Amino acid sequence: MGGNVVITHLDVENLFGMVNIPAVLEGRPVTCIGRGAFWDCGSMTGVVIPEGVMTISESAFRCCRSLATVSIPASIKCIDDQAFEDCTGLKSVTVPGGVESIGDFVFRGCTALERVVIGNGVTCIERGMFSDCTALSEVSIPDSVTRIEKEAFWGCTSLKTIVVPQNAAVADDAFDKGVTVTRGH
Repeated sequence: MGGNVVITHLDVENLFGMVNIPAVLEGRPVTCIGRGAFWDCGSMTGVVIPEGVMTISESAFRCCRSLATVSIPASIKCIDDQAFEDCTGLKSVTVPGGVESIGDFVFRGCTALERVVIGNGVTCIERGMFSDCTALSEVSIPDSVTRIEKEAFWGCTSLKTIVVPQNAAVADDAFDKGVTVTRGH
């Protein structure tokens, strides 16, 4: 009985409060949160993703409007498009440094998101990654980031200043016009 487990469509109506995703199911490691697995789970307030999970698939937690906390483990290598889009209760997030691939619009529309820490090792902030995160006011971007794509922080009306790595290529429309962007040393 080899192989890995992908968490797929769940009965989200029966998930409440803090959800701890198991690291092992039926003796096999959980390595992926599948496409749309928790989509529109309105009663989930937090989620702990276990070490060993490597992929958070497209729209995996999309529209989980009560989701306030998420624990993303260091084992994550890929966060696909719109994985946390419209999680309007999410307040802060840390993207681990080992993430090698990040999709577009991953956190778009997370209107309560105030603080973001991007781990050292992440190389790109993709298109629309934090767009329309209207409460976002604090972002930590490491020197490992070499590209910030278009609309990455578009519509982040609470973001007034940001420091980007000295050598990062920044798209012309990565930030709203009112954001003061300075280069690190």
